[in-house]
Amino acid sequence: MKWEVTSLLRDGVKGSEQEVIMKALWDLEFNEVKEVLYGACYNLTLDDKLSEDEQRLRITEMCKQSIINTNLYDFIIKRIEE
Repeated sequence: MKWEVTSLLRDGVKGSEQEVIMKALWDLEFNEVKEVLYGACYNLTLDDKLSEDEQRLRITEMCKQSIINTNLYDFIIKRIEE
């Protein structure tokens, strides 16, 4: 199965990337933009021998232990339909 993991800075955590992107958009007169969330997207493919629930659990463990800095980022796991 294929999975998408999206990480975004936690509420209240300011990132310089967000500020730079926001300023660039405003400089280009895209003043309707009120907020920019900065993060990353990861696509993972896991062995189909594991059930969907087992795969979701394993990905959660991967995120917490390695992929995502959970002190700064939250993450969302979503299955990608093939």
